[in-house]
Amino acid sequence: MNAIASRPIDDLARFMDKYLSSRFLFDYLTDDGLMHRMNGILQRVTLEPIPEACQWILREARGIVYARRLELLQAVG
Repeated sequence: MNAIASRPIDDLARFMDKYLSSRFLFDYLTDDGLMHRMNGILQRVTLEPIPEACQWILREARGIVYARRLELLQAVG
């Protein structure tokens, strides 16, 4: 990691343990979890959270992405 990082990483093992234990990827399985994670990112970059009334967009987007999943995976593969 130090070879590609912009600054030295002294405590990578502790970071990896924390990363693995957070299991954040499981939050992306539900619309509520995804909304929580997206709002966390917005908060860290000092933007307003996504209003609850907009959660339907996540449901719609999830369906669109699922329907085109093979096409999307081929584009990055």
